[in-house]
Amino acid sequence: MSEVEQASPEPDSYVCERVRRALAADPRVGELGITVRVVGRRAFVSGSVATPERRQAISTVVTEVLPAYEVQNDVAVTPLEPGSEIEMLG
Repeated sequence: MSEVEQASPEPDSYVCERVRRALAADPRVGELGITVRVVGRRAFVSGSVATPERRQAISTVVTEVLPAYEVQNDVAVTPLEPGSEIEMLG
């Protein structure tokens, strides 16, 4: 057996945490409130964001972090109410 075959797979909870950290840290997304669930080789993301571009960026980041996984993006786009602003962190 090769080293790759002998290595045990990363637990789903670790995979979820890697994705959550990437979504929070990536400037295209910067979201802390996205839920990530992994089942086998499928990643499910849910929550809400203010723009369709941010929703697409979430799919992009998850695919970059987990290129061998199928990504299901269930994130809803909920536009900001008039007078609301997007908080820029950093």
